[in-house]
Amino acid sequence: MILEYRFYLILLLTEINIMNQQIIQGVRFHPDQMEEGSYLRHINAFQHFTQLSFSKPITFFVGENGSGKSTLLQAMAIASHFNPEGGTRNYHFSTY
Repeated sequence: MILEYRFYLILLLTEINIMNQQIIQGVRFHPDQMEEGSYLRHINAFQHFTQLSFSKPITFFVGENGSGKSTLLQAMAIASHFNPEGGTRNYHFSTY
């Protein structure tokens, strides 16, 4: 299964049998399809990759402040139809 986020972030998902959960196998990134003034164009991490593969059950995102860790996780959450600010099914956080 493939989910797209604003045409430039694509999640590669796999269905697993335990309670119909999905695991993310990877992310494809298409910076050439971003809007000219996009914030993501200024994050170095997003300029140097087109695909990330997650081959282990646990993945850590490590980097300096402003390197794009939270931005990547938020984009992955949105592509997976989750609230990017956290919460549960019945309680959502929002800054709006």
